[in-house]
Amino acid sequence: MSVNKVIYGGKTLIDLTSDTVTANTLQKGYTAHTKSGAIVTGTCSDEINRIMTAGLTDGYTEYSDDGTIISTTDSEGRTLTKTFTDGFLTCTTVLKNQNGVILGKTIKKFTNNCSVVTTTDLEGKKLTKTFSADLKTCEAKLTNSAGTELAKMNKVFSDDGQSVTSVFTYS
Repeated sequence: MSVNKVIYGGKTLIDLTSDTVTANTLQKGYTAHTKSGAIVTGTCSDEINRIMTAGLTDGYTEYSDDGTIISTTDSEGRTLTKTFTDGFLTCTTVLKNQNGVILGKTIKKFTNNCSVVTTTDLEGKKLTKTFSADLKTCEAKLTNSAGTELAKMNKVFSDDGQSVTSVFTYS
């Protein structure tokens, strides 16, 4: 039997009745209690990563007049907003559920010549991609919030553009 409210001596000690946690709003692998008091394990990490990378699959999109804000709301009430600042060199993407709770956030920064692109996620992990001037090589480094390298990838594109060689190193 689940318990969602504990009252002792006339004082409410725990009250989950207005909580909004669900399996699809809780990060994958984490556990919590729903408003009914039932234990729930999160499932949303894979879907959030997909949405943050590829966008929402349905809904309507609104654009600001100057193009600096793009906002899409899907049939589940989730909103994905991209805000461009610094002359379009910074893009902040925020995914919120129907209750306004932030599910995912990334900040993507471009150098003036776009040779370096750094994406930082909600947990502070960074993916930095550095392109050569001729765009024939790309080095991507993934670091955790403390700056420790987790993985590195080097790509080399052939002169004819027909093949790519990739080397991955995991720390």
